[in-house]
Amino acid sequence: MARRQRSAADSDTRTAESHTPSSPSRPPVVCLYLYRLEKRLVVSWATFEGAAAFLEYLAQDFKDPAAFRWIKHSVTRRTGIHWDHEGVRLEADSEEALEKLIETETSWELPEPYTGMIRQFLSDHVIEPDERSTEGRAARKPRRAPGEPKPPKAPSKSDTRPVGFVHISELVPDVPPPHARAALRKLAWAKPDYGWWFAQSDKDRVSKAIKGALK
Repeated sequence: MARRQRSAADSDTRTAESHTPSSPSRPPVVCLYLYRLEKRLVVSWATFEGAAAFLEYLAQDFKDPAAFRWIKHSVTRRTGIHWDHEGVRLEADSEEALEKLIETETSWELPEPYTGMIRQFLSDHVIEPDERSTEGRAARKPRRAPGEPKPPKAPSKSDTRPVGFVHISELVPDVPPPHARAALRKLAWAKPDYGWWFAQSDKDRVSKAIKGALK
């Protein structure tokens, strides 16, 4: 992970697009998976030189960037390296890709937004998830204490229907349910709170009304 020194005239002036992938025309050669505390960061690269610049920026302030150990993670099953003192784990698609990444030297200066991504990843500040995201909804959901039973579910509308009532799809099986509901709305029938459920004795009346409205 040592940077090879070059003169300014010999420095790599390629843009970020030269190293970052743009599939399918420029698919990635390596994908990096980083973990720290509860944070996770995934970045793909079209060149090992770009990935090496990312790795170098990541480890530049580590106490000893070379003091990592190789691991085979039991969950992801990917090969990775772990900096114990920093609490950072990095994994790659394959062991061969990770070895090549570590051996690659680069003089390319990592640009934004990747430097900002790394700073955020290494900081102790945790960004609150979007309220509309899966993580945000899970965070708002009250947590139950161990052994605490689940709260009873609120009854659905169909659970409040009178005993013995059947749904319109069963009462008039030869009419598609959307058409049957449209016919009832056309007839200005008031929809009960429990939905379009009727008594078996209403079958002839309901069927005749629906089919008449659909003519």
